[in-house]
Amino acid sequence: MIAIVGDIHGRFKELYEEIDRLETKVNLEIDALILLGDVMPIRDENDLNNSYINERYRDLKFYSYNEFYKKGFVPRPTYFIGGNHEPYCYLGEERKELLENLVYLGRVGRFELNNLSFVFLSGIYSPKHYNNLERKDCKSREIIYFNKNDVQELEKLLDNQSILLIHEHLHLNPKDRSRGISPLDEILKKHRVKAIFAGHLHIYRKYPYNGGALIYLAKFPLENSIYLINEEQNI
Repeated sequence: MIAIVGDIHGRFKELYEEIDRLETKVNLEIDALILLGDVMPIRDENDLNNSYINERYRDLKFYSYNEFYKKGFVPRPTYFIGGNHEPYCYLGEERKELLENLVYLGRVGRFELNNLSFVFLSGIYSPKHYNNLERKDCKSREIIYFNKNDVQELEKLLDNQSILLIHEHLHLNPKDRSRGISPLDEILKKHRVKAIFAGHLHIYRKYPYNGGALIYLAKFPLENSIYLINEEQNI
């Protein structure tokens, strides 16, 4: 069983405690976690200063990652994509094992887990930065956005057996294009996927989408911030 989790905003300790409780409650073994961005593995003041975080939350007391960083591991296999509040100078652009059991997946790619195929895209969308094909400075705001190259690479990886993981959301209302990922709309009309999971909105919603499911997860620890899947169930 895999637990897919919405934005945790640095609540690592609370997350693993909740997974322990959930495992007991549902009487199922949870093999791994996948986090949908805004994970915020903040180690120190430097990470805080290099992340786009509201001034109200620029205090290490809000983030429990450092407790695990000092130990060198997290208690469960955990994979995550990037959101818009990550310390990207720490994460970098490519797949990276931050600690034992904790893997940042990178900007775009595909991986297999428990006989399921996942395709992912980190970051959020900005029309202003979409055609900026190089992210040169991890301290600049451009680092939180995905670009045209990322989306073109993503399109090559999609198939009807894949589960798409994104942070930003798709258009909830096709007539309202003021929010959402415009470049992905046309791609996902052409390429059917098994399911799409997204965070960022901080609310839970589930919709049918091009023969599959589109699922937004709530912000952890709100209700419906954790979604359990395995290879045998229909999402």
